[in-house]
Amino acid sequence: MAGDERIFFPALVALDSIATQNPGAFDAFMCFDASKLTGEMSEALDHHKITFIDAADLNVMNQISTLPKMKEGRWPIEILLNWALPEYLLGLGYKQSIKVDYDILCIKKYNLDEVLPKSCIARGLLLNINIEKEGISAEAEQKAIQQKLFKPGVKAYMNAGFVGFDNEKCRKNKFFSKLLAAYSFITSSCPKAKLAVISSLKLYL
Repeated sequence: MAGDERIFFPALVALDSIATQNPGAFDAFMCFDASKLTGEMSEALDHHKITFIDAADLNVMNQISTLPKMKEGRWPIEILLNWALPEYLLGLGYKQSIKVDYDILCIKKYNLDEVLPKSCIARGLLLNINIEKEGISAEAEQKAIQQKLFKPGVKAYMNAGFVGFDNEKCRKNKFFSKLLAAYSFITSSCPKAKLAVISSLKLYL
């Protein structure tokens, strides 16, 4: 789970709920700028057995710091760190990972066969989307398809709140770099577009 320091307390609740309902099933990680980490936060992380990752350790801040924020204005640009974590975690020996939003509350045990990818890069809940209604024109969509930033014919999007990853496939397919390219295209070609990160995932459906 990644973002800026404001995610800390809601993320703590979310990760604690997952650990409570799935004892021993997961290692938990939280990632933001270490300069914002207080002593109180460190104590809470240790108590809940959550490993802290300094955003600087992902070595991608220079790639995302100049990108525009999403039109909605609700999220800091640091939420893009979530999509760099699978490749980082692979370097720590984790072949699979799950990205969760800080507003998730787990109320029962997960069935891992239903949430982790088996033969694809990412797995999540698919929902219908009218991409033009979200501010991405048909012309821009065609350009994105031509540049191989979108898959042709995709009419759904992956809910970004809970996504399972094959970390090895993420690295092999340069997942994070491609997602940033799609995000950059959307925000530059369609500056009024909403759901820029979610729309960027159309590359992987």
